[in-house]
Amino acid sequence: MEVLKISPVSGRSEIPVLLNLMNLDGEGVEIGVRDAEYAEIVAGKWGCSTLHLVDPWTEVEDSIDPHAFDPKSEENARNRMAKFGDKIKWHKCLSMEAVAKFADESLDFVYIDANHSYKYVSEDMDKWWHTIKFGGVLAGHDIYSMFCPQVTQAVVEFCQSKQVVAYIVRGDFDPQGRPMRAPSWYIIKERK
Repeated sequence: MEVLKISPVSGRSEIPVLLNLMNLDGEGVEIGVRDAEYAEIVAGKWGCSTLHLVDPWTEVEDSIDPHAFDPKSEENARNRMAKFGDKIKWHKCLSMEAVAKFADESLDFVYIDANHSYKYVSEDMDKWWHTIKFGGVLAGHDIYSMFCPQVTQAVVEFCQSKQVVAYIVRGDFDPQGRPMRAPSWYIIKERK
């Protein structure tokens, strides 16, 4: 079974548009928010009822990203997202603490962009998968990144074990056409 396919979605900023086209308008979660750059895009383009933002906004012991923590990130995120009011719910905690707050099959969308080591990506995919409704979307960032090769391994193994396909969304480019973000991925949770 082919587990990775190229998506017709043109970039990660268009994933929220896909969610609208799929008639998903309930709740979503972004894990690993940092300054909320992507959360702002999701909240602005997706007609969801609630977007939950999960990040500890503190140093994490075994992070493989040397830039993962900036003491100003939480303040930047809250300022950036203030315009969305009650649509945004804040969860200042680690992913595994947050996932326990959601019932099985209660979410339309989950986007994983937290600790990029194999262990944590695999754990996030496994635990958050159960919170997603049938017809909903599990997604994440940094597949095929030379800086985060363990993400690709985790996504491939997850797809093989669940017998699902991950669609690869090309990375974002700057106005001059230079790559500025690694590709994202998404999986649609279908009934078997």
